[in-house]
Amino acid sequence: MLNVKLTKIESTHNNLRTNEMVGKTGSIPEKDYDIIVFGKGIEFSTRVIQTTVVQESNYDKETKTFTFKTQNSTYTLEILDKTLTDEEIFSHGKYKP
Repeated sequence: MLNVKLTKIESTHNNLRTNEMVGKTGSIPEKDYDIIVFGKGIEFSTRVIQTTVVQESNYDKETKTFTFKTQNSTYTLEILDKTLTDEEIFSHGKYKP
């Protein structure tokens, strides 16, 4: 599992109910796949966030951050463990429902 920070940049709906969440994920955002993040939002207890299918995903090697779009939203997913190599990050699975 990767330790991550999920940040909502923009959205046409309010499912995340917070702009930022720290948690864990077993997958990375890849086109045509969903992503699930287990974590805790600022205003509430433990939550599970599952996005709809990722339509576009970009990775910034310097910051170890993905920026990805779904049908209704744009997010960043920052890998918090900066000691991981890109190969280790990309070795995590992809989630397809």
